[in-house]
Amino acid sequence: MRSLIFAILFVIGLGVYILFYVLPWLGEKAANLIPVEAEVMLADNISEAYNWQNNKNDSANYYMHQFVNQLDLNDTYKINVSVIESKEINAFALPGGKIFVYSGILDKMNSYEELVALLGHEVTHITNRHSLKSICRGATTSLVIAGLFGDVDGITAGILSKADEFKQLDYSRELETEADNNGLAIMLQNKVDPKGMLDLLNLLKEESVETPQFMKYLSTHPDTDSRISNVSSNTSVSTDFPENIKLKKLFEKLKHCI
Repeated sequence: MRSLIFAILFVIGLGVYILFYVLPWLGEKAANLIPVEAEVMLADNISEAYNWQNNKNDSANYYMHQFVNQLDLNDTYKINVSVIESKEINAFALPGGKIFVYSGILDKMNSYEELVALLGHEVTHITNRHSLKSICRGATTSLVIAGLFGDVDGITAGILSKADEFKQLDYSRELETEADNNGLAIMLQNKVDPKGMLDLLNLLKEESVETPQFMKYLSTHPDTDSRISNVSSNTSVSTDFPENIKLKKLFEKLKHCI
């Protein structure tokens, strides 16, 4: 009897391990097989659902789009950035080119360089498929659970019904470092002072002490001190570029709309 109980517990433990570790890992690997067109379609559906749940700042969006159009961000995806009215200090990227920036984090920024740093970081999550992999990790487990209950067709609806949760996609320290480093490369590519990345990280660190209830961005982008140390050690941070007057003016107009 005891051996039977141990066998049952072993099977249950193995099942739990497969469900919560093996399947998410397989889901992440499967993300590489998804065509860009399907990824963009998924992003459009999630974005539409998210827009229904939140208020967009149309005036800020107008200047944000002009700001983004001045930057060379990516050739694979059409980057679309939307400003959401919220006190939350947050920003997140969906697969396929969609980025949402909250007015709360824009309100705290002091320079256009910080905004370029933020966009470069989030664009990397898109182009390197970090966002897609994170979604696939969660969706794989959900798919299996739904399959056990005969509700596989409800997976898409389930994903869209939880669109608000995508603002807290979870990334590993390795992926965050990759996003920061590539974000610096994007700043250099656009001849924007890379010290703006340090300013952004220091802003997040300061705000996490003063207003922790609004720090959703930090909750999904862990270990800010390590990120600051990593960026500080990057030799590119010492690169100087002349002020971009057009980006500066657009940033000031954007700030006036917040």
